[in-house]
Amino acid sequence: MSELGELLRGGFADRAELTPRIIFLRSQVVPVRDAIVVTRDLGAYYVDHDHAPDDITVTAEVVKMTPSQITEQGLDPNADWLGLPAP
Repeated sequence: MSELGELLRGGFADRAELTPRIIFLRSQVVPVRDAIVVTRDLGAYYVDHDHAPDDITVTAEVVKMTPSQITEQGLDPNADWLGLPAP
């Protein structure tokens, strides 16, 4: 989460931008840009940016894939294991 603006402690409402991230164990997966991560319950994601390793983990900023993007990759967006709702 990153703060937007300079309103902290000023008596005004603050807004935070939520960027989806996935944390990987370095011993299992090393994410690279444009890789695709498929989850059981939350759908599929493109790895947009990977951060420098932090001890035993690596954090990657991700972007949720749309059903049409999933189809372009040769996957079935209606597959139960993909976690996406049927159109």
